[in-house]
Amino acid sequence: MTELHRVYAWTDDGGLSPAPPAQASTQDPAQDPVPSSAPQVFDSWLVLDGAAVALARHEQRFAHGVRALFPDARPAALHGFLAEVRDALPHTGSWWPRIEAHRRDTQNSAGTPQLVLRIRPAPEQNGDVVLWSGGSGLAAPKHPRHKGPDQPLYSQLRELAADRGATDAVLIDGDGHVLETDHSALVWWRGDTLCLPARRLPRLPSVTQEQLVALAEQAGIPVRQESVRPAELDGLEIWALNAARGVRPVSRWIGDAAPSVAPPSAAAHQWHQRWRASGAHLPD
Repeated sequence: MTELHRVYAWTDDGGLSPAPPAQASTQDPAQDPVPSSAPQVFDSWLVLDGAAVALARHEQRFAHGVRALFPDARPAALHGFLAEVRDALPHTGSWWPRIEAHRRDTQNSAGTPQLVLRIRPAPEQNGDVVLWSGGSGLAAPKHPRHKGPDQPLYSQLRELAADRGATDAVLIDGDGHVLETDHSALVWWRGDTLCLPARRLPRLPSVTQEQLVALAEQAGIPVRQESVRPAELDGLEIWALNAARGVRPVSRWIGDAAPSVAPPSAAAHQWHQRWRASGAHLPD
């Protein structure tokens, strides 16, 4: 795979093929193979030397979002796109592919999506996680169960968190319950029990979180769903999870009603390694 072929676009006639350079785009934005607008739905995952963790679940979440937000999407085209994406993924190196569904006309919700694959280098896997709670004055996400349509809000929250020395902004619902961060799921430990925000809450279904839950259940570890406010997490060990960086311990929580956080234990690294080892090799 060359540097020129890191962006692919889907067409019904030609399938998935390298996108032309930006300067070759058409004058009609609706006809551009790679739109300049933000994707309405996207998903991404880590590929390490040809192995990906829970790839099928990422594909399913993407497909569910496309069907929900693009009523005119053709199932055969979506199936064909995802199948060819698998064939295009690199088998050596560390990568962070992203699949995208764009509106052909940003002023019109009708029509089929423009489907794009970007093959990007994987981000660094380490780094402390510092949570910040305090963005309650912003509007709530409109589509909390789909990845993509509320990204401008999440980007704004991340900028606010960064201005205050944090890496992640915590999302809290109208009843004060902890949901997730702007780009990570959250779990915490009560003794030997792994806890997560209740699945009924308005939050994104996290593939990484569900993979960790599956690994914990396989190991015989109790798992519990909870609806909690930040104060109820005081003194607990908290982890942030996402597909780009896996399992990372939270070192601090700052901002409104911020609880104290227990010092990270060696377990976070151990479970991160289990998560990485759960990846399946891509088909040849």
